[in-house]
Amino acid sequence: MSSVIAQNEVKSRQVDLHLTGMTCSSCVSTIEGALNKVPGVKAVVNLAMESAHVIAPINISEQDLITAVVSLDIRQVHLRVSVNHLKNLIALELEYF
Repeated sequence: MSSVIAQNEVKSRQVDLHLTGMTCSSCVSTIEGALNKVPGVKAVVNLAMESAHVIAPINISEQDLITAVVSLDIRQVHLRVSVNHLKNLIALELEYF
């Protein structure tokens, strides 16, 4: 069983998106839906925390996730992306208007 868990950890990673500018549950649903349409992605968006917790396959880049949100053309949403991959934290500061 532990070898199966170890294999799954290698195949996916955690990406946390800080999303400022969301104003309602419709924003949450729209962004969550867009992220979950990316193949293999499981995302949960939290309005109060202004965040999206994403589990993504390693072949899905941060840019793929950003593109999914930006393509929605929600101009008031700003993104800050924190990537936790194999215990390395990478922070990208991005703003889209």
